[in-house]
Amino acid sequence: MGHHRIRTCAAFIAIAAVALAAFAAPAAAVVREHLPHEVGSSNPAYVVAAKPGGEVYEFGAARFVGSTSAIDPPGRPVGMAVTSSSAGYWIAYDDGTVHAFGDAREGSSVPDLPADDPVVDIASSAAGRGYWLLTSGGRVLAHGGSWSYGDEPPEDAKAVAIESTASGRGYWVLSSTGAIQAFGDAEHLGDFATSGLIDPVDIVRAGDLGYWVVGRGGTVQSFGDAPQVGSAPLLTRGDFVGAASAGDTGLWLTAANGHVIPLGTARQFGGALAGPDEPIIDIVPAGAGTGYWLLTGRGSSWLGPEPPEHSGTGQRIVYALAEQRIWLINADDSVFDSYLVSGKAGTPRPGDYSVYSKSRNAFAAHDGITMDHMVRFAHGKTLAIGFHSIPIYANGRPMQTVDELGSYRSAGCVRQRNDQAERLYNWAPLGTPVLVVP
Repeated sequence: MGHHRIRTCAAFIAIAAVALAAFAAPAAAVVREHLPHEVGSSNPAYVVAAKPGGEVYEFGAARFVGSTSAIDPPGRPVGMAVTSSSAGYWIAYDDGTVHAFGDAREGSSVPDLPADDPVVDIASSAAGRGYWLLTSGGRVLAHGGSWSYGDEPPEDAKAVAIESTASGRGYWVLSSTGAIQAFGDAEHLGDFATSGLIDPVDIVRAGDLGYWVVGRGGTVQSFGDAPQVGSAPLLTRGDFVGAASAGDTGLWLTAANGHVIPLGTARQFGGALAGPDEPIIDIVPAGAGTGYWLLTGRGSSWLGPEPPEHSGTGQRIVYALAEQRIWLINADDSVFDSYLVSGKAGTPRPGDYSVYSKSRNAFAAHDGITMDHMVRFAHGKTLAIGFHSIPIYANGRPMQTVDELGSYRSAGCVRQRNDQAERLYNWAPLGTPVLVVP
């Protein structure tokens, strides 16, 4: 993502009069060999180049005070921790290097850190003057005024996350099997060592005697006094990478694509438009539920399909009826995104159209059906035709699965995966040309 903080988006912006055409698009790479192809891609032709990560996006009361995106250190960013004032933060890398910003004390580095025992997480002490680094082997390294309360290699597992107690005189360590180890004044309040939470990714303190454990699929389990806040809705389940406390009764979850899910009393402040070239890897709270930061990680390059020939110039949307695929193309003719959709065969007729109306939420005239991020570009016989998310029945059941995208499924509109529908909605202002090809 480099220096392009404009890729962040407010979750409830309903009017896209902002010039989002300024979104940075990946430059085509010269070497395209040995790169993974997008699933469902035929005739791969353009490259989405990997970014180094280390970019920070702020939401709500969180304030941006710096990032490592322009530094491009040799390591890989793994996490972020905030000071007690929320006026500074540290960004940790897997090689043990820590960069400080705002009122965070000077960063540090871990000399001679073994390559097979990288840093995987960082947590600030309760006073916010120091921090702990956690390695995959379970070592806890204290820096900047924090004290070590011990560590122990997890049995037959790797350590994945660390969380401080309310007093700052202890911490919990979460392992890849769901087991939790308690050190200092931390109390063991339960874990998934026997019941098994598939792929746990984070542990978050709730009050003085409780914590939440979050799985990659968006499931949340409460332990001790932590209240039940639910889990990510079924339609948003995916590659969740982190969680943050929004006070004692709220929790934020974030996915690699930048989608932020508020649970309990947590408020929604927005999310980022992130892709595999520079995914989101962490979320950190600012104050008591007043905002948060998102941190990006090092991405991977991948190949996508070339747009159809003679598909126009300038910023535009190209919709191929036979392939059931759309391309979002920037003003410089570079591809911003491309993916499979579900529309209706032969609808609308091939030709030139343009975006003339947008609605954050839209409703069908029957059966309580709803859809999000509607972008209208054509007129049907009775109703408008637009791009939108997969529709939902009144009982919460989706009309189709994500795996069915790429096939004809709709009565005329063009269905997209939720995050892709949101990305198109924010990328395409009113008046954006839409070219429909056979």
